[in-house]
Amino acid sequence: MSKSTTIKKDIVERIYEKHGGISRDEASGYVTEILNILGSAIQGSEKVTIKDFGSFRAMKVGARRIKMPDGHWTRSLDHMRVQFKPSPKLKLLVNQSGESDGT
Repeated sequence: MSKSTTIKKDIVERIYEKHGGISRDEASGYVTEILNILGSAIQGSEKVTIKDFGSFRAMKVGARRIKMPDGHWTRSLDHMRVQFKPSPKLKLLVNQSGESDGT
């Protein structure tokens, strides 16, 4: 399995290369806008589903007792976290890629 990380700049570059009719700045603007729309929807407690990719949603995590690295116990605060659930198609794609490199 590859240990590299794809960052926003890489996505912008791929869009720019695939769609030669737009500039890098336009591609960057589109990627930024898409991410802003997704972030706002999730922040607004909407479930965001992208066909053949997966779904995102905000979940409330309740306060709980946690053990700190130094051994003492403390209480975490209520907070929100983002949950991602991959689509069956994405799961299949990921599992197929794992088989091809001997894992």
